[in-house]
Amino acid sequence: MTPSQENKTRAVKVQMAKYEAVPTTENYNRKGWIEFGKDNLYPNYLIDLYDSCPVHGALSTSIIEMISGKGLEGDQALIDSLDLNDIISDTAFDLKLQGGYYWEIIWTIDRTEIAEIRQLEFENTRIAFVEDELGNQIYIGVWYSKDWSKISKKCNTPRFIPKLDALKKEDEPTQVYRRFGKTTKSRVYPKPDYDKSLTWIITEKQIGIFHMNNLLNGLMPQFMIHFNNGQPDPEEARAIKKNLESQMGAENAGGFVVTFNDSGKESPKMDLFPISDADKQYQFLSDKATEMVMIGHRVTTPLLFGIRSGGGL
Repeated sequence: MTPSQENKTRAVKVQMAKYEAVPTTENYNRKGWIEFGKDNLYPNYLIDLYDSCPVHGALSTSIIEMISGKGLEGDQALIDSLDLNDIISDTAFDLKLQGGYYWEIIWTIDRTEIAEIRQLEFENTRIAFVEDELGNQIYIGVWYSKDWSKISKKCNTPRFIPKLDALKKEDEPTQVYRRFGKTTKSRVYPKPDYDKSLTWIITEKQIGIFHMNNLLNGLMPQFMIHFNNGQPDPEEARAIKKNLESQMGAENAGGFVVTFNDSGKESPKMDLFPISDADKQYQFLSDKATEMVMIGHRVTTPLLFGIRSGGGL
């Protein structure tokens, strides 16, 4: 085949997105903390899902309110002096969404009792460790930063808080108490109880993004565009492809493929790829995602959590 025959048609495929699970890797940083997930921001990712997925967010909110209840009961004088009911909802939020929580314990000046308890945001807290003579990682407390994505800024510089130990309160007036849900022997950080349904929670989010982008693109179906007025050079072809992507939102919905050839025709040709029974496919996917998200949260009666399933008044 000669080069001229080989280049009779040049097709430029627009790269579409593909799903890759967000990693939950744990990396031991040389500065003394254990990073969690990609760029050390996995807890922030869970918060984003809570904010952007209607069913998952509604279920989580209801369960958080159930965990909080009407506040703590017991020694009311102690509860009031430590303002424990002010932190219980934030604690329940982290317990449900992240699978655990941290409390900052502040001792009185004479170290005879606890003066204050503060809830440390899970997404801002990372486990601190040291290595013993055998190379084992020993938990010694936490590092706290207001924003782990920008720790180079002075205001976000991580500060160390030692773990709770009443025997060391004289030298360590501020300590941290942690409470995690179920973890495996090979992991340090917990996973939330809905972890197994994360794929469907992401599906729920993407369904909304897909339909929104379809609306923004005029409900345009998938298609292929053929330019029949000659072959541009590679740089010009990339520029045309980029221009089409920027106008049509190919990365999320209404995907398309562009070809260039020497057929002799001057005007572009468009081939549409209609999706058969698209409405039924979308409805099935939406219903299935809702069902699987509820299973992940172990919900058997959706109405108790503000979710309507099926018909009814």
